[in-house]
Amino acid sequence: MPRGVLKALVALAVVVAPSLVVLPAHPSVVAVDDAVIRAVTWNMCGWKIQDACRYPSIAAKAAETKKVMDLRDANVVLLQEACQAHVAELARLLGPEWTLHATPYMRWVDDSTSRPIWCGDDHPGSAAAEAYGSVNVVVGIKEAGIPASAKTVEYLPGFLGAGRWRHPLLCVTSVSVAVRACTTHMTWPKEWNSTDSQYEEQNIRRAQAARIVEVLGQDPLAVIGGDFNAGPPDGPVHPLPELAVMYASFRECDQAVYGDQRAGRATNGGYRLDYIFGKGTWTSCHVEPKPYRDDPNGRRYMSDHQAVAGELVRAPE
Repeated sequence: MPRGVLKALVALAVVVAPSLVVLPAHPSVVAVDDAVIRAVTWNMCGWKIQDACRYPSIAAKAAETKKVMDLRDANVVLLQEACQAHVAELARLLGPEWTLHATPYMRWVDDSTSRPIWCGDDHPGSAAAEAYGSVNVVVGIKEAGIPASAKTVEYLPGFLGAGRWRHPLLCVTSVSVAVRACTTHMTWPKEWNSTDSQYEEQNIRRAQAARIVEVLGQDPLAVIGGDFNAGPPDGPVHPLPELAVMYASFRECDQAVYGDQRAGRATNGGYRLDYIFGKGTWTSCHVEPKPYRDDPNGRRYMSDHQAVAGELVRAPE
């Protein structure tokens, strides 16, 4: 193995990490059409708040998320790189019909111990960490005050070694919407200036995709969205093979546009990285405009990712 290349973690660690559940303050019961899932996924890029492309306002990011959710009449939201402060503000904006479940990304301290990653400078106890909290993946469901029947958390296969990230797979089963909604964030290329080869990275993402299918592939209620950090197998720009197993088990949102072709529109700098997969028929799929705010320092994007929103209709059983 070349010097500096970290070992791949082969064994799956199904670890319940610290998690945040933002519960509705005043539950109420309303009718929900459980045959139609209207899902939004977005990598908020919230954790590295000092970067110019990551707008630091907690209120603005939460408001942008709600704006897309309202536009698409969402009943499921799937977020990545969301700080606890973003989750809390979004819960306040959404009100009592929604429940948000959050689970942190983890960082290896050594080969056997990991800890949550903190927004900002990733120093527990710092001003940024205190203001923003940990960085999380989030599943939100318009549950109308009916509690979720099950929540599971595990960490996908990944590279092992001090400083490396652990990527959570968070799933929440809702009885009110009749969905098993999941989100994750796969390993990205050259994660933190590593010396991993493209071959090693692709193998890790293949293992991550295979694990997702192993967990969810036979569940007719499963919907999973997130930042998969790989192009679609038939995409026009930089096609990659890692997600072929996902397309074999699910339909992807942009197949509403491309039919059976495993392709998709760009969501990050000309590349397709963000997806929503499910079982049924996608009747619509939208790649939202890249959101920004103007401030005294000029135009600043709130994320380097665009949100994806789709409507999934399940076939009658």
